Formats: sequence, C-alpha cells, structure tokens
Amino acid sequence: MNRFRAGRRAFAALLAATGLMVAGVGTPATGQTGPRADPLEMDVTAATWNQAVAVSRDKPVVLDFGGKMCQGCEEINAALRQMVTTDRGAWIIGHVDREAAPELLDQFGVFELPTLVVLRNGIDQTQVVPRKVGYTANNQEWLALYRWVQSVRNGDYPPAVPPDPNVEVTVTTENIDSVLAISRDKPVVLEFGAPWCSACKELKPHMQKFAAADGGRWLLGQVNGDKYPQFNTRFAVKGYPTLVALRNGVEVSRKFAYNGDPATYRKWVNTLLR
Repeated sequence: MNRFRAGRRAFAALLAATGLMVAGVGTPATGQTGPRADPLEMDVTAATWNQAVAVSRDKPVVLDFGGKMCQGCEEINAALRQMVTTDRGAWIIGHVDREAAPELLDQFGVFELPTLVVLRNGIDQTQVVPRKVGYTANNQEWLALYRWVQSVRNGDYPPAVPPDPNVEVTVTTENIDSVLAISRDKPVVLEFGAPWCSACKELKPHMQKFAAADGGRWLLGQVNGDKYPQFNTRFAVKGYPTLVALRNGVEVSRKFAYNGDPATYRKWVNTLLR
C-alpha cells in the first residue's frame, strides 16, 4: 500500500505541470450530503432525468452508476471529480444511485457497479464511447480512466437531429464519389477535423449555420480526418480544421485553422457563391 501511494504521488508530481491531479493525492474531494448543487455534478433520478437529458444536449454527461457497499464506487467518484474539475466543465458527472434510481439501472441494463455510461443528446452513446465497468484504485486503472475521460471529451457524437442531406453530409469512403459528383452542380466544402480538435468544435457550428441559412446553395461535407486519413492524403490536408472548396471535382479554394471570427468564414463562403 505504501508503494502504491508513493507511486501515485510521484505520478501526480509528473503531471503537475499540466494541471492534472491524481485521486488520493493533494486535497481530497469533500463528502456529499443531500442533492448536489455543483455545476460539475448532479444526482440523476427519475425526477431529474429530464434535466440530465437537457444538460446532455450541451455537453456529455457521464452517468456514474454506483451505490453503497460498492467496491470501487468511492474511488472512481473521487477520480472523476478531480478530472471533471481539471476539464473545467467540458462534461459533467451524473451520479445514479442504485437505491434511489433502480429504474435507471434497468433502463440502461447495468448489472455491475461501478459502471460509467456516456449520455449525449439524450442518447446512450455506448457505440461511440464503450462503457467502463469496475474500478480498482491503482495507477494503471487511474490512467485507463483518464484516457476514457478524454474519449468522452473528444467523442464524435451523432447530432440530436440529422442534418438535411441537401445541406450537410458526413463524408465516408462509401459516399465520397457521390459527394464529389454534387460539386458539378454547386460548390462543395469539405470541412476536415477530428474529435479532439478544439478549434474544429468552434468552427463547425458556424459552418453548419451558414450552410443551413443558404438553403442548399452549397453542400457542407464533414470529414473526420482521423477516421479517414486517406482523405487527408488525397486532399493534401496537413492540419485541422481545414476547409477545401470544390467545383467540378476540383479544388478552387481552401482555408486553414480558425481565427475566432465567424464573419471571415461567412465572407469566404460568399466568394464561392458568386
């Protein structure tokens, strides 16, 4: 046990420069009494389920299924609290107690505690981020949890409402040829990005808004460059986000990165429509 604690302290010191904290090192998480009011955590029950769904439309909710006499539940709670604090609210913890909300365990088919399930746009996102089941307080488990949390932050979650295919499509190996064919009739803008790219997440909603406002005068094609690296090579994409405009299957313009000013990209799209 002493060697385990010493190892955790050494690892925490190693990560100190990045602002990370290992559970059990430094200031411990305070105990909870009654419903949580912390914006980084909430208690999820049948009564608060709609609230959790509403939050999940804005950011991922990690449903933390646990309960009393649960080996690993307290340890994973402490680790999650420190990670969500470090991530400054990029996601939120939704605590689900098996005694307070047994119907939710049934709804999600949870049979072992602790179990973590990602809720996004009101939907179980197990297909995007696999569930994490069980937890033992050691360095290896903490690192695995940390990596899992990063996948929660960077998950490529499907939209709550599928976009109009005349306005926006997700580009894959199956439809790339048909997307390029559309560029014979109107401009096609391929938006290259990746789930971990923060600038991509800032630019994407603006491009989606422009495409929707223009009512199908051009097509926005979302390209996950990490998932389809062959498209990066094909279109000479060196970084994210990158916008590649096509007419008749040929590149006519491109923009790289996001400068924080949506008007710049609105003007760029306008030049494609002249």
